[in-house]
Amino acid sequence: MEPQTQERPAAPPRVREVDQPVPFTLRDGRTMLLRRIRPDDAEDLVEGFRMLSPRSVRMRFFSPMRELDPRFARRLADVDFVSRAAFVATFPDDDQVRAVGRYESDSPGVAEVAFVTLDELQGQGIASAMLERLVDLARSNGIRTFVAYVLPENAAMLNLFRRCGLPRRIRRDGELIRVELDLS
Repeated sequence: MEPQTQERPAAPPRVREVDQPVPFTLRDGRTMLLRRIRPDDAEDLVEGFRMLSPRSVRMRFFSPMRELDPRFARRLADVDFVSRAAFVATFPDDDQVRAVGRYESDSPGVAEVAFVTLDELQGQGIASAMLERLVDLARSNGIRTFVAYVLPENAAMLNLFRRCGLPRRIRRDGELIRVELDLS
């Protein structure tokens, strides 16, 4: 009698689907790749943070920060692609992280979504490409609503959510704007 071999089960489709980088075209005609974040991207996150302008840091984190703590960067780069997911944008010939789009779920069916892009690449359509990819993944993981908190002066992010084609609700929440996107 031959010994039976234990086959490792295939990864669930929702995880396997995000394994391959996806090319997309920037508004200026250059090509970038969207790929899943990896734990070894943590160092790039710290380095990329240093390249952000104070305004970009404030738009993403709502307050000034001098640096991104390496422990926090490791947490940001280590996701399960179910309740916590992130994609990064890189150029095909250079794997340096230039932008990050992520969601994180803290209650069933709802996830907070956020983006950050290096200043010189802002306005090129990267967040739009990432939002599309994040929506597809979130839907496959049972997430029905994205929530984003945005500073009122962050017109680019508010316009992204207004133009994305998803049903939305936008309201003031203290000093921030709360955007809810219906993914169902």
